[in-house]
Amino acid sequence: MFVALALLWWPPTAFLMIIPMLALRQCVLLDQLRPDARIDHRTGLLHAVAWQEQAKAELARVRAEHARVAILMIDLDWFKTINDTHGHLVGDEALLKVAKVLTT
Repeated sequence: MFVALALLWWPPTAFLMIIPMLALRQCVLLDQLRPDARIDHRTGLLHAVAWQEQAKAELARVRAEHARVAILMIDLDWFKTINDTHGHLVGDEALLKVAKVLTT
């Protein structure tokens, strides 16, 4: 209500209000995009850079707690051949199935 009255009595306040409103909108958008920057939308797994950051943080935590840790790394043999022969949609589906197995 204050905003409406301010605009009615002094219209230049609209310009002053636009800047904070745009900044607030950018913050909301940034919060929405942050997970997308870390997670592959096809598989739900972390991107390589995000994985490295997470691994470093986890290794630091394990060192501090003097705990044990295990890392599983896999390589999908002939994955390029699957993409080239059957197409990227089939390759994406194969990645998704592997990701589901890994996460369960």
